[in-house]
Parts: sequence; C-alpha cells; structure tokens
Amino acid sequence: MTGLPPDRRRVDEVEAVRWLAGAHEELAVAGVVIEHGGLQPRSGCLHAHLAAEKALKALLVYRGITIRRSHDLFELVSLLTGDDVRCASADDLELLNPWSIEGRYPADLIVVTSGQAQEVLDAAGRIVAAVARCI
Repeated sequence: MTGLPPDRRRVDEVEAVRWLAGAHEELAVAGVVIEHGGLQPRSGCLHAHLAAEKALKALLVYRGITIRRSHDLFELVSLLTGDDVRCASADDLELLNPWSIEGRYPADLIVVTSGQAQEVLDAAGRIVAAVARCI
C-alpha cells in the first residue's frame, strides 16, 4: 500500500484498527459465552467466527484490498497476498468457517460441547493474534 496517497493510507489504517478492535471484542464475547455454564457453546462459536472474519477484513482493509460482503473465511484469505496468507491455517479455517451459518439460524443449530467450542475459540484467537502482528 505504499503507493497510496498519505491521506488515503491514514484512512485505511484507522478503519483497519476499528475492524481489529471489533475482532477483539467478538473474541472476548465468544470467551464469555463459552465459559458461561448457562449459555449454549454454539453461540460462542458464532462470535468466534465473527472475530476471525473481522480480523481478516481488518488486514484486507489495512493492505488496501477491497472487501466484499462475505462471511466465507476461505474467500477472505484468498484475497490476501504474500506472507499475509499465513495469518490463518487451513485447519483453523475449517473449524471456524461453518459457524458463519450454523450458529445463526435455528434450523441449522447443532449440538456442540464446551470442549469443541473452546477449539473454535482457540482457532479464532490464533487468527486475531496473527493479524494484530501484521497491523
């Protein structure tokens, strides 16, 4: 993004920081939901997915790449170039990507254990942390 005018670069940086803050917030919410005994762990998986999605979108914005309205984490990673693609492993994406739908709609609700939800949360945490190191 070094070829962008300084004022455009600054706007992208500010927007990327806002996306990343949203990712951290979703990650925290996911943790609270998963650790709370009275809430369904699957709801935490939805927030974990949102954390990873917002983090990846933060990196795309930071790099000046136009983001499309998509919840597909594989699609978002496909827009990254160079070392940025290492921010998300295929294994983490496989764990997280189904939760863009499965946690949202009653017809798609599945039973998930706290342990499985913790794995999803850990995957999101790795992606958020990797993106934070790049921004």
